[in-house]
Amino acid sequence: MEPMVSIVVPVYNAQDYIVECLDSIANQSMKDFEVLLIDDGSTDRSGEICDDYAKKDSRFRVFHKSNQGVSAARNTGIRHSGGKYIAFVDADDYLAPDAYERMTRNAEETKASQAVCSFYYVCDGVLTEKRTYFENTILEKDQVEEINRAMAFSGGSDERTALLSSPCNKLYLRKIIAEHEILFEEGIDYGEDLMFNIYFYRFAEKVSFLDSSLYYRRIINDSLSNTYREKRFQEASTAFKCFRDWFPEDFDADTYHTSVLNLNRSCIRYSARNRGAGGLKAYLRSVKHNAVLEESYKYRYGSSLKRILAEKGEIIFAAVPLLKYYIKKVI
Repeated sequence: MEPMVSIVVPVYNAQDYIVECLDSIANQSMKDFEVLLIDDGSTDRSGEICDDYAKKDSRFRVFHKSNQGVSAARNTGIRHSGGKYIAFVDADDYLAPDAYERMTRNAEETKASQAVCSFYYVCDGVLTEKRTYFENTILEKDQVEEINRAMAFSGGSDERTALLSSPCNKLYLRKIIAEHEILFEEGIDYGEDLMFNIYFYRFAEKVSFLDSSLYYRRIINDSLSNTYREKRFQEASTAFKCFRDWFPEDFDADTYHTSVLNLNRSCIRYSARNRGAGGLKAYLRSVKHNAVLEESYKYRYGSSLKRILAEKGEIIFAAVPLLKYYIKKVI
């Protein structure tokens, strides 16, 4: 008999936090679930800790694999899942004791394709609550389609969709994922969550939002999501190309190229503010011969020379906060 929920936990070098994570799952008030622990080539004790949980609780299963990244790990979990619903938990996060009881009850009562709860962010022991825009609301098919387009066009930055890109505060109806072969894009570290959810929402009939924060997301200063990566533009532009294919009537050439150029500006500003002159130089070097960016500059400005001039203007704009930082440091 299939469990109600398959909980997929990608694990990579999380020995400092994983016990709290797995205890919060094992002690859920709703007991009808399986846990798929995907040890993604950990080099610390994470794999051993996973094995210990599997030995004492038959609901836990461990899959040891070579390191291929979080998307590949989640996909392994999806392929081995058998529950009516799928949930994702990061190994350094944890859950409220009644999280899955409340989320499954909500999904069953509303007959939703997905149930969504709010977050608590945990940083150095301090909790900050982040509520969903649509809490205690049910979105029907046409509303889901509208929000999905908004999420694609904004890259998830629209205030209505701020908590919709993460896979961790949700229950997904597994039938939709299986029928449409929905998986995480492997080989990229930025935008893969957003792409997964946008693809899922294309087929979702109804999305239900709870009025409670049930997921505790730990913010670690050196975690992947909080570390600058020079591949950010390349990875996010891959997502934009997918959105163009998925929404051909709405994501026209002008929208697509505007999104690419806005992303580039955002990366320029981010690298200047967070990594200084060296980071800005490294980012510009990484996209110097990028074909996607070149295409968008030509579309907007007509030539490579105009791209250079336009980019210099953006660099000057990005350098303002950098200049302010150095002035404050000297004063």
